[in-house]
Amino acid sequence: MFLDAGPDDPVKLDDPSSLPLNRQRMVFYERYGARPIEGTLYDVIGNPANDVVRVTLLFDPLYRHTPLRRA
Repeated sequence: MFLDAGPDDPVKLDDPSSLPLNRQRMVFYERYGARPIEGTLYDVIGNPANDVVRVTLLFDPLYRHTPLRRA
């Protein structure tokens, strides 16, 4: 399952006041197995569907035991 959340990296934030909430969300998602996917432009280019706010792409394998392939 793919989902997105606000970045927890201060460099990638347009609004620094959202950093504490974004960090809490990342901890919540990671507690359930979702991890950020790095090396994409997802958190560099703003998403028009989110009012051009940059977000981090996350992947939750749910009950899969094989890692997500790069392809």
